[in-house]
Amino acid sequence: MRTKLLALTYSAWSEAQISQILYTPDAFTSSEISNILKIKKSSGITAGWNKLLAISLDKVITTKEERNKKKKELRKYIDTYIRKQSQIRNNIAHGQWINTIEKNPQKVTESNNRLNNLNVVDIMIEYKIHTILGKIIRDLVQSPNNGFKGNYINHINNLKSYLNKTKNWTISNKFTRITPKFNY
Repeated sequence: MRTKLLALTYSAWSEAQISQILYTPDAFTSSEISNILKIKKSSGITAGWNKLLAISLDKVITTKEERNKKKKELRKYIDTYIRKQSQIRNNIAHGQWINTIEKNPQKVTESNNRLNNLNVVDIMIEYKIHTILGKIIRDLVQSPNNGFKGNYINHINNLKSYLNKTKNWTISNKFTRITPKFNY
């Protein structure tokens, strides 16, 4: 149960982060904010993040090719690391702690497996990834033509490095590392 509460807390933090970025002073017009919130409400947080990303990238002075490349790369991370947690959050928030309720039987199996395999190591990895994504998107929103352009490669490299470093992390190998080893 503690792990599910941690997942719920992480998802609430994710929701707060998008709101905080959305209301960055002078970053978005009131119609842009309304549009992002409308999409987030009707299609979920992932769609909200993607709309925020699209509007923000349109403000970067660069080639269309470069803009599309960055949009595709960032959407991949959003879809992989924000969508999954938002789906788990929805299950937990609606009382589906053990078994999920879905229309599609295959989706029920996938959702149940994800919920049952939830662990603190995966949540902390996703939190760190989300934090790096947040830095990228904050730079994009706050300084699209300076901070974003100057820091993008460093942030993406940090993200890729972290993903590589943590790709073999599991709850069992972390537990083994922190369990004291006694010599008898």
